Amino acid sequence: MKNDLLTIGGFTIHGYGLMIGLGFVAAYFMTEYRASKQGLDSDKIISLAGWTIIAGLICAKLLYYVTIFDDIIEIGRASCRER
Repeated sequence: MKNDLLTIGGFTIHGYGLMIGLGFVAAYFMTEYRASKQGLDSDKIISLAGWTIIAGLICAKLLYYVTIFDDIIEIGRASCRER
């Protein structure tokens, strides 16, 4: 898969970002479909989807920082040595 799918000026659409977005949309429609079969309120599904996407993105960023924590500490130490 190409990393950069489309670039217009300073705006670039990345392949992995597009796939993540399509995953969010597919999961929402699947949940909406299954909720309607169960007779659940669609307003609650929209709210749940919004909060789930926000929480997922925040937790993904936190996990990224946890995995590179050693690099962050090393960069901080190196910048302190330069002073």
